Amino acid sequence: MCGIATVMVKPNGNKELGKKIFKSLMHDNMSRGTHSTGVLNIYPRSKRHKLIKATQPADKLVNSKEFDKMNGSIWIGH
Repeated sequence: MCGIATVMVKPNGNKELGKKIFKSLMHDNMSRGTHSTGVLNIYPRSKRHKLIKATQPADKLVNSKEFDKMNGSIWIGH
């Protein structure tokens, strides 16, 4: 089983704080399972998104270079 985490930042909100909260939620979700992780980051203004997934625990994915490059305002992960 896995848990689902979501963070949405208001248009003029603090994206860095949203990302920090999302990382914390992903760490907390590891108690629900550590076999694979996926993160969807949405950029509403430009109508773009970025998806990363891996067969590794969440703590490794959210500390990766690929994750660091994400800076959208909507975060969804498992």
